[in-house]
Amino acid sequence: MSNIDNTIEPDALMWKFFDNEASGEEKTLLLAWVKRSDENKRLFQEARATYVATKYPDVDAAFDHDRAFQAFTRETRAKTFPIKLVISAAACVAVLLGFGIAYLTMKPSVTTYITYASGQTDTKEVSLPDGSSVLMNRGTTLGFADNTKETREVKLRGEASFDVKHDPAKPFSVFVDKLQVKVLGTSFIVDAKPGCDSVIVRVLSGRVVMISPSQSLILSANQTAVYKKTGDKLLPVSNFDKNAISWKTKELYFNATPLSKVAQTLGEYFGKNIVVAGDDVARYPLSVQLDNPNLDSVLQLLQLTFNIKAVKTDSAIILQENKINN
Repeated sequence: MSNIDNTIEPDALMWKFFDNEASGEEKTLLLAWVKRSDENKRLFQEARATYVATKYPDVDAAFDHDRAFQAFTRETRAKTFPIKLVISAAACVAVLLGFGIAYLTMKPSVTTYITYASGQTDTKEVSLPDGSSVLMNRGTTLGFADNTKETREVKLRGEASFDVKHDPAKPFSVFVDKLQVKVLGTSFIVDAKPGCDSVIVRVLSGRVVMISPSQSLILSANQTAVYKKTGDKLLPVSNFDKNAISWKTKELYFNATPLSKVAQTLGEYFGKNIVVAGDDVARYPLSVQLDNPNLDSVLQLLQLTFNIKAVKTDSAIILQENKINN
């Protein structure tokens, strides 16, 4: 490959240019060289493809190199470059202006994320770079886009409670598949557990907007809605189940609740498989409020209240009738 001006090697200059580190004069020289022949254009395209594959491997497959080069040639087609490399200042300005537009068109837009994850047995609280705080339920991951200027974006997999710092200039959005939950500053919970067809949004304070491909729904404090992925439906829920957010509040509420439902709620809270044996036992009603409950203490309470016993096995905790004391 011949040098551009017997002192500058095209390969080195092209990579410097792709990194946006080339000077104005170097950009002008490179443009003139690319326009000289079809072979130079081909070499430029190949270098661009190599650069993208090296610097941005995650987006290379989706990057349209032909379209990028077409944009480059459209911006430079009307320009004429003298064979000699001595160009007037006015011509340099015109060339560089067209070149800048082409470069922005060609450069791949890559959003990078700061990733957070909670363990399978514990919740985790994190502070996001914008000052918002997030409490993640067990087995949750989220990514915060750290290079967006006009918005704050989070990708969620699992369940998390958000306390968003108010910033009208930069809306905060949580994305789960095709659903967007958008706010300015408020607190809310998004339940998007893997494998579920539904995404549940519960608003604790302020207001949020749920946006799907075909609908939108505004929720205020103490309101809940469900997004059904199948069918793309947004459905408001009439009641606000406090036990659904017990992993955050550390409180459980039961009001004449059948023991079968109590066992299910306790199982979700403690991450255990808790079941009831016997239809009669399953219907026992429980009314109690538990603050920061402990599993052994709760099981002892149930055994004393209903004269039942809790049998622990490797796979489950079974609540059954205590026939010995009958």
